[in-house]
Amino acid sequence: MRSNQACCNMNFGVFAGPSEIRPFLLLSSELPATNLQLLVQNRVTHIINVGTMVENCFPEAFVYKRIVIQDLPTEDIKRYFEECNDFINEARRANGRCLVHCNAGISRSVSIVMAYLIKHEDMSVKSALCCVKAIRPVAQPNNGFLLQLLEYEAEVRGHL
Repeated sequence: MRSNQACCNMNFGVFAGPSEIRPFLLLSSELPATNLQLLVQNRVTHIINVGTMVENCFPEAFVYKRIVIQDLPTEDIKRYFEECNDFINEARRANGRCLVHCNAGISRSVSIVMAYLIKHEDMSVKSALCCVKAIRPVAQPNNGFLLQLLEYEAEVRGHL
């Protein structure tokens, strides 16, 4: 029994409530995205769902963007950065709050949030990852996504 409890405690950070990266930008695993009360408490208005096999649970209550992508280094996540950035800005302009989630809140959703910080806050990949990790320590995009974020940073800075 003790080892099960330790296992549950070890994973708690992954499945805990949303992490507030900015007042208008939240990051989480899939579990908070399925909890209407939690979403309302956090004043979420927009949701980017980057999870697999995770439905948009409350389409009547929130504005959704659905991105279907696997957490694999070979997946092209970079092609979604601009549309997700626009969606986050749409929420911000409306004085809303955008939740970005995937299954565990570690790789895909973190990559989307980092892309936003790279473009709209002029951060490097390293700075964006440090910023997110300071708030959500489990954050760790897979190596393929990190390479694409580096490419995106170079494009945003005009180096490609």
